[in-house]
Amino acid sequence: MTNQTARDGGGGEPPPVDWEGLARAETYPVRIAIIDLLQRDGQQPLTAKEIAAELQLPYGNIAQHVNVLLGNRILISAGHRMTRGTAARLVCLEGRVPPPSG
Repeated sequence: MTNQTARDGGGGEPPPVDWEGLARAETYPVRIAIIDLLQRDGQQPLTAKEIAAELQLPYGNIAQHVNVLLGNRILISAGHRMTRGTAARLVCLEGRVPPPSG
């Protein structure tokens, strides 16, 4: 399945871009810091908790911003990592999906 097919739920055209929402999503300094962190060369997908630790900001704040970036398709889900029996969602920038490990 291609990245496009995965994003739009299985074929067909992707939903239209919400340009206003996209502009608002990218203008918060915390969101810009998240994007900057995730676009570093060689950066692997991270959980919201790892992003919060790296940026030294509260997890709740980061989780909220990550959800907005996911909703605006700036970030995408890149799987899950088990941490202490809990599945934590990994995120990366759209278009930077790492190859499957195997």
